[in-house]
Amino acid sequence: MITRQDRVLRVQNTDGTLTVEHADGTTITSFYQEKTSTHRHTDLSPHEPRSTERGPYAERVVLVEREGLASVALFPESGEAHVFLPDGTLVVGDGYGVYRVGSYEALLNLS
Repeated sequence: MITRQDRVLRVQNTDGTLTVEHADGTTITSFYQEKTSTHRHTDLSPHEPRSTERGPYAERVVLVEREGLASVALFPESGEAHVFLPDGTLVVGDGYGVYRVGSYEALLNLS
């Protein structure tokens, strides 16, 4: 645990989770979650398949939170961002400019 002069607290856990708490109450947490999914190739080379099944892997997640504001979960590998609004709305955007908007439950059931 490290506390800087500007009251930023940094905690590195043994499981690899990193949490940084800023003086204004903003918390940024970086961790890995287990996932299994289909990987889509962005290279449209005729020699490479468009998608392949992937076994279990650890996906990096960066979570930004502050009380009273929307929480944001960033998924750097996939380029997705999930914005959790206080009224129960979830906005999911990807690196291609595609957005989905709905309630937490409705969008999470689509995934």
